[in-house]
Amino acid sequence: MRNFESAIELRTDSGPNTDSVLSTSDTQVSPSETANLIPTALTNELDMLWDSFQLQHNPFDLSFFSPEFPMNFQPFDFAPSLDIPSLPETTTPASDVSGRAEESIWQDDLPCASELLRQPPLKDSTIPPRPRLPNVSTATQSTEAYLPSAPRNPCYMSPQDYDLISASVQDNAALLPLQFQLPSKHTLSRYIEGFSGFNLHRPFLQLSTTSLSQMPLELVFAMAAMGAQYRFEAESALSLYYAAKSIIDARLNKVSAAVVEAARNSTIQARPALEAIPNTAANSAGPPAISIETIQAMIICMSLCSWEYKNLLPDAFILAEQIVLHLRQGDYLRQEDPAEDETWLQWIQCEGRRRTVFIAFILFNLHSIFYDTPPRLMARELWSIKMPQQEAHWWANTALEWEEIRRRDPPICRTFGDYYSDLVVPRESRGSNHRTSAFGCLVSIHGLVQQIQLTRDTLLHIDIPGADLDTTPLSEDVYMKFRRALCRWDSGWASSRESTTQPIAHMAPLGFNATAVFRIAWIRLCFNAVPSRNFSSRDPAVIAASFARCPLPERSPRLYSAVLQSAHALSIPVRIGLRYASKTQILSWSIIHSIANLECALFLSKWLERASLESHLLHDEEKVLVRVIARILKETPFFNPALDDEFSATTIKQMAYSVLKLFTEMFKQSHLFDAIGSCIEAADRYASTLECYNEIQ
Repeated sequence: MRNFESAIELRTDSGPNTDSVLSTSDTQVSPSETANLIPTALTNELDMLWDSFQLQHNPFDLSFFSPEFPMNFQPFDFAPSLDIPSLPETTTPASDVSGRAEESIWQDDLPCASELLRQPPLKDSTIPPRPRLPNVSTATQSTEAYLPSAPRNPCYMSPQDYDLISASVQDNAALLPLQFQLPSKHTLSRYIEGFSGFNLHRPFLQLSTTSLSQMPLELVFAMAAMGAQYRFEAESALSLYYAAKSIIDARLNKVSAAVVEAARNSTIQARPALEAIPNTAANSAGPPAISIETIQAMIICMSLCSWEYKNLLPDAFILAEQIVLHLRQGDYLRQEDPAEDETWLQWIQCEGRRRTVFIAFILFNLHSIFYDTPPRLMARELWSIKMPQQEAHWWANTALEWEEIRRRDPPICRTFGDYYSDLVVPRESRGSNHRTSAFGCLVSIHGLVQQIQLTRDTLLHIDIPGADLDTTPLSEDVYMKFRRALCRWDSGWASSRESTTQPIAHMAPLGFNATAVFRIAWIRLCFNAVPSRNFSSRDPAVIAASFARCPLPERSPRLYSAVLQSAHALSIPVRIGLRYASKTQILSWSIIHSIANLECALFLSKWLERASLESHLLHDEEKVLVRVIARILKETPFFNPALDDEFSATTIKQMAYSVLKLFTEMFKQSHLFDAIGSCIEAADRYASTLECYNEIQ
């Protein structure tokens, strides 16, 4: 993380009868300066924004704005101060205050893409692919002798693999759609390679240890369907989805039939009272469990239906209900005790099972965030499951590589409940070990978002008759509890080896994805616009109208952190180049970044609308935030203010629709899924409405 030894802390004089030191007059630009091609004032500020970039600065540090001291700033630090100590009695010029705020946004945590993408050349390009392994879920013990010593391309499909898959298709022809035709070997290989784009963000399949021919057919088809979508071949994706869904339905029907048959066989005929007591020992066996591979196929299909094809959205919700049912019935939510001297393949099987549960929880939570559905899997149900391990452990290609990584970096032994408790309980009751993986950070921040939304939905914070359910803020004690939990999460994220704010990540980008959910958590903590968005309609006109109906947030120091996080989210593509990012980088981001950036843009727009209505009453901290947003927007073609005064109502109104235009420009050329496309068009319509309204006034 960046060392701010030379940083000037943002403080105010706490002496008696003193005014705020944040003066707008200190930052005004003289006419002589504005006559230059590049104004001197802007030159100096851009130097502060871009000349002192550091690769490891943590721009998500939450101690920047302190609601406990609404007129003050706390200094940036490596980790946030959870006790919120009092501020020293010093003063700082206003120009330095705004400079520090802008510097917090523009940090060089974005290394050159060519450095990250440059791979060492293969020593021998003629090395053949390594031998295939049988399915680890059914033949773990028998495959130990076949462990390879050299890695292979996990997406490689040999002619033998394709022949076996073709034979399986013939055997299940009666279950498949009539018009289904198996793609060629090379086409299917291309789709499996495309699936790696999904698996990078949802890493619950380790393809290095098994061949495609050993996987259940529904899993192969589900992977290929998602891969076809990532290759922009929508028709093939739909065909493969229906093929996978047909086999999944057949397996679910088989389990249901077995349950009905078991119930029929256990029917007790009329007998004397003593004989009618059921034999619990004989009936203790539960219904047959769906295999974890079939559940994985269902998760992939659910994810595809969730964001693409409006007519398949009901399928996504039905699949979600079936997944959570079979996770519970199959006892997959219970933590397995690791075997002594656990082998690599045994560990992959157990870790893959845990990751499957966590990925299901994450996707269910995305449904709640985007579609406002009730939670299907509660955080407490994951309490006893061990946190996922570091990604280096998971992506090891051989047993020797895995053992070496474990020697260098010991496994994480804590459960989800252990880590989550450390986030929410008082400091004196917490454990000292906060180490977790990037995947663990992602799961835990989803848990916090779920709890924040549940707290709002329970309406326990409503204590005034007739209060607006959507705009009433959380009580102070509840707010502070979640705020401290987010601060602790941020501290744990910053200390993780896999934490990154880099859009271009050499390893799996889970740490970067976690920051997007983190921003959503901050927005949901202080602003609730969920019930009025109608994203499931996929109708841009309906969604744009819901944006217009969304209430404006009341000005409050609670909003400062959310505003800063939102501004940073929108600044990342601007920093690396908006067009470059939209055409080359954003395409590889997880869908959570599209959702989070939409939420950030809408929240910033609403906050700026409120600020424009009360521009003459803005506090000094709010002026700093407005100035930060203005500096970001001035690096884009969407913001050309008619007035030099950044704090005028007219200028702030222009900023309100400019942030929406920035969002649409970021994602309109690089989204994979229809759900995001309709939101982008809706945001563009809403921005145009605001612009027209501003011009009329």
